[in-house]
Amino acid sequence: AGYGQAAPGTGGTVYPESSGDFLSATFFPSVRFRIGERFAVGVSGSSTKLGSTTGYGSTTYVTVQRSSADVAALFFWRPLPGVRLGAGPAWYRLTASPSGGDDLTDSHAGWLAEAGAAFPETGRIYADLGIQYRGAGRADFGTYQPPAAGRTTPAPIPLNGIGCDHWALVVGVGFRF
Repeated sequence: AGYGQAAPGTGGTVYPESSGDFLSATFFPSVRFRIGERFAVGVSGSSTKLGSTTGYGSTTYVTVQRSSADVAALFFWRPLPGVRLGAGPAWYRLTASPSGGDDLTDSHAGWLAEAGAAFPETGRIYADLGIQYRGAGRADFGTYQPPAAGRTTPAPIPLNGIGCDHWALVVGVGFRF
């Protein structure tokens, strides 16, 4: 079976088959400092699973898991008490983990935009809700050589130009110092 064709014995599954890790747990520490009533600056980081793609060819299945780790510096505007809109530069380390192979990485600059709310506006502990768009860009992981399956050596798989931009819903508890 080739691209867009069903693999034998799969009940008609067409490859490549991709899935996102929607609602996967993300580790997301952040620190924000107010500058007056209307502005704030912050630093954040995250480690996120982006999903996987499975391919089939020449009797070989290959699954590639994708993940992203980032650090971002953000500038926020606070149009209303507790509400924030922000954006800033980010550094991304993107990883492709092929089955049966070593991790492949690509690191480069990107950007991050965030809209969020923290309530209550006063007090030491608050609930924090945000949505982010992480502009990680395209990753160039190089070429992956799948392991041989019996006497057949699979063709190398190019893993370049893979889009890694993604959305993130951020929910957590914050502490004011």
